[in-house]
Amino acid sequence: MQIIRDYETLRQAINDRRIALRMKMLDLDTDADLQSGYAAKINCGIRNFGPANLGGILKALGVELHLVDRPDAAAPRIVELPKKTGGLFSNEHARLKKIGAIGRKNFWESKSPEKRSQMMRDLRRSGIRKARQKVLITDRLKRKREKHDHQATS
Repeated sequence: MQIIRDYETLRQAINDRRIALRMKMLDLDTDADLQSGYAAKINCGIRNFGPANLGGILKALGVELHLVDRPDAAAPRIVELPKKTGGLFSNEHARLKKIGAIGRKNFWESKSPEKRSQMMRDLRRSGIRKARQKVLITDRLKRKREKHDHQATS
């Protein structure tokens, strides 16, 4: 049994277990139902363990986590939270909504009329450009399907 007190030690312990089982990173990805290369990214610190992948990794390695009180730890801090409404605290939702409205207003007010006009023209152009690109891609796909269907019937 190994004592793990920080994230790096957890990452190292999981990698050590994989090595002890003589398991390749790609095998761990497959057994844990991860994307190819994900375990390697976790191991080198590009990605982190999360609720979607930690359980699968532990299961693939045949290990489990046990939480134990630390002998040197202080008593945990217990915080009573206000009632939630709609996923956010009731006063938090109104606060964020107000901040967003103020931010939008300040953003546009800080721009000169000429700059605002230019920004709106740019937004319209980019929207038109995106619509044209979407039409071109759709046409290409249609032609490709028609070509494929024509070849299949020939």
